[in-house]
Order: sequence, then structure tokens, then C-alpha cells
Amino acid sequence: MNSSQKLIEKNNSLRKKLNLKNEVFYSDFLIYMRLGSITKKETVVENILLEILEDILDAQRENIDANKYFGKSPKMVADDILKSIPNSITDTVKLAMTGLFSFAIMTLLPVLANPNAKIDLGNMIFAGIYTCLASMLILKQIARSIYVINRFMSNKVVRYVTYFVLASAILAPVYLILFFVKTPLTFSLNGLTGVMVSVFIMAGFIVWWLRSNDRKFNFPMLFAALVFGILSLIIRIPSVQDTVFRSQFGKNSYAIIIMVALVSFYVVSHIVHKKQSD
Repeated sequence: MNSSQKLIEKNNSLRKKLNLKNEVFYSDFLIYMRLGSITKKETVVENILLEILEDILDAQRENIDANKYFGKSPKMVADDILKSIPNSITDTVKLAMTGLFSFAIMTLLPVLANPNAKIDLGNMIFAGIYTCLASMLILKQIARSIYVINRFMSNKVVRYVTYFVLASAILAPVYLILFFVKTPLTFSLNGLTGVMVSVFIMAGFIVWWLRSNDRKFNFPMLFAALVFGILSLIIRIPSVQDTVFRSQFGKNSYAIIIMVALVSFYVVSHIVHKKQSD
């Protein structure tokens, strides 16, 4: 577990001591800070958030609300803090590369499960770069609008729907790139090539997961890699492939299995990340 994760866990633990009013105040402040600091060094931001939380708890013991303690708009306080923290090129590049790698793998895994599909590497790179840039823009926009949206939309469901619509609108061009942009970097993953790629991806994910600082948080990615990797190996067995693709029933059944695998990934992700935040 790295230093940032330790700070986050300590923050999560101390936050349970906040009263309802201060918890709402600090949660908005924390989200605003974290989303607005994606180009900053994470450990610096988490240290500051922890110090502020401890100050709020000290004030709470003296029956002083966080609003009164801050004395001015929390957004202004957060903006002043963020301006004082220099951007980290290393952390920004690392975040971008992680996002690009995750997008490429999560796009490739379902395709591997279809032995007759072709991979357009150029298309995938273009879509991945756009997704990384768009994701950073989405986080920045949500950070900028959090106090505005929360002021006019007290209902959490309405807020989440608003964020979802915003994110969907910005990410919509990804699907246009994936479906309509074609490049010469196209190759097939049938036969032995597909088997080797599947084994390589599963082995890579196992090594990455074993060496990761937070195995619980990263488990959903390992789960997806193993599920789709195993599916891609099974479907490449000649007798299985003939049986599945010979009839419409076989094709429909296999499509349902793929959908179940995708839903399982999202369910596992939700469970793991919810436990992390509790």
C-alpha cells in the first residue's frame, strides 16, 4: 500500500467522526479538491485534505461548524490551495498512460472473445487518446460545477444523472472513432496469435496485480482480464468454435455469456469500490 492510499484510508476512517452537517460540507470539499487536482501530486493533496479534516474535527469538538470555521466560500479556499500546489508532470503522464493502457485493454478483451474479429490498433490508439483527454476534461468540469450543481440540485439522483449526461456528451465521439475511423494497422487474432495474446494479457495482469499496492482496488481489472482471457481460449478450441457458431442458438448463447461477463465486471467493480469508500 503506497503513502497516498494510507492517507486516503486514514481520511475515510476519520471522516466517520464528522456530524451530518460537517460531513456534507467536507465531502463536497474533498470531491472538489480531488477532481480539481488530477495534474497535481496525489500525496501532497491527500496530506492537505487530511490536515483540513483534522482541523474541522477539532472545531467540531468546540461546537463550531465547518462553514463558520472556514469563514469564506469553501470553493475559494480549495481554489487557493490548488493554486499553491505545482503541477506534477510525472503524475500527469503516469495518469494518462494508465488511462490509455486501461482503455486499450478493456477494449481489446471483449474483442478477444470473438475469434473471427479483427483489431484496428490505430483506431484503438486514437480512441484511447481522446478518451484520456476527455476523461480529464470531464473531471475538471465536474469539479468546477460541483458547488453550482449541488446548490440547485439537492437530490443526489438528479445530480448523478446530470453528471452522467455531461460525461456521455463528451465521450460520445469515442464511439464515432471506434466505428468509423479505419487505419492500415489492422490485424486478426484468430488461431495461435489470439491464444498467445490472451495468455500474454492474463499473465501480465496477474503479475501487475501481485505487484500492485492496492490489490483490492485493482481486483476488478484482474477479474475482467481472467474472465475474457479464459473465454477467448475456450472459444478457440476448434470443436467449441464449431458448436457455438454453427447455429443461431449457439451465437445467441455466447452473446449472453459475453454480456454476463461484462455485467459481472461492473458488479465486482461496484462492490470492491464501495467497500473501499466505506
